[in-house]
This record gives sequence, C-alpha cells and structure tokens, in this order.
Amino acid sequence: MHQKRFTRSSEEDYKTARRNEKRIHKAKKRLFYEELLKDAEHLKSSNESRAFYKIINNSRKDFKSRVTICRNSDGEILSNPTEISQRWVEYFSDLLNAAHTNNAVFVPHQNYQDIQVPPPD
Repeated sequence: MHQKRFTRSSEEDYKTARRNEKRIHKAKKRLFYEELLKDAEHLKSSNESRAFYKIINNSRKDFKSRVTICRNSDGEILSNPTEISQRWVEYFSDLLNAAHTNNAVFVPHQNYQDIQVPPPD
C-alpha cells in the first residue's frame, strides 16, 4: 500500500483547501440564517404567530443530532427505518423471552420466634 508523504506543499494544499471550505461553510450558513429571518418576517407580517414562534424557538435551541442507525444481531449497520424498527422489535422480544438465569440467592427460612434478643440497657 502506498502511503502519502507529508511534505510542505501537501500541508499547504491541505491548509488552503480547509480555508476555502470554511469560507464556503460561513457563506452558506449566513445565507441559511438570512432565509430563516425572511421566513420569520413573512410569518410575522401575515399574523401566523404559531409558525413564527416555532421558527424563533427552534433557532434559539442548540442542535441535537439524531441517531438514525443501529446494528443488527450480526453487528452490521442498519440505516433503513423499517429495518431499524424490526431490529428493536427483535431486541425487546429477545430481552423479554430470554431464559431467566437463576441469580436469586436462597436464604433459608428462619423462625423469628426462636431468635433471642437481649433487652436494651
């Protein structure tokens, strides 16, 4: 296998590409927020307060990523929503119908009347 050499020129190319990517990302993010503000202004002017406040509240909240993949019983990654649902059904049915291990500790029954407790002093 051929391994790429890290030279000054390749490092400079990488830094240049990264700067360009950041510049593009900033521009797209700015355009997204401008479009979002235009939508909010339109909703406010058309008295659609519910949709307006929904946009405002969603913009104030932090981003929460959603996990849309899981692994099957063989360890392969599933990304199809129906396959993921079937995997959860399989997981919980296995969990529910698993052979119960006998983890209970047996404590012999003691007759509490036979226990001698000295009176308090």
